[in-house]
Amino acid sequence: MLQYNDWMSECVRALEITPLAAPSDPSLIAFVRLINIADNINIAFSFTDSAHIANLSQIPTQHMVGVFQARLDQWKQENEHLPASKYSKLIVAEVVAVC
Repeated sequence: MLQYNDWMSECVRALEITPLAAPSDPSLIAFVRLINIADNINIAFSFTDSAHIANLSQIPTQHMVGVFQARLDQWKQENEHLPASKYSKLIVAEVVAVC
């Protein structure tokens, strides 16, 4: 999986404003944003390094879980209108389960 980067952000912004957007572009934009959130979760909780995975009983970690839950809830709310929303809800559930 590609790590989210500035180039991806630029592509998303370009897709948002182009008059030549395909009907599926809003779904692509939503999924790229979800990948960004998932990537942030992965980094914040050190899921790539099994020796340093975040301890969920610590207060700072619990705070981060709350912050990411709020971001996921906002993403879900902003994208419920998309045709692929039933799939995106499953993906959000998977990301939340990882937290």
